[in-house]
Amino acid sequence: LRAGRAGLHRGWAMTNYREPIRPINIVYAFETMDERLTRRQIAERLDRKPAPHLNNMIDSLVTEGYLNREVVTLPNGVDMFVYSRIVPLE
Repeated sequence: LRAGRAGLHRGWAMTNYREPIRPINIVYAFETMDERLTRRQIAERLDRKPAPHLNNMIDSLVTEGYLNREVVTLPNGVDMFVYSRIVPLE
């Protein structure tokens, strides 16, 4: 690459940098213990798009016991995961 193009790419990467998502941020996305959110709603609260990486983090929080997962059947017959927080925030 020429110096001009490399510099442009480097500047683009720095201006579009986002902090990585941490599991605690996902837990904080729930405002109350009774609130139930879909994966898309969790992503929107974190100002992100639903992505496999985020889904894997949500699944790991379910496995570790921080979130509860329920399967809800929509009127059109499609199953959807809905999550709720188990652990109260300190």
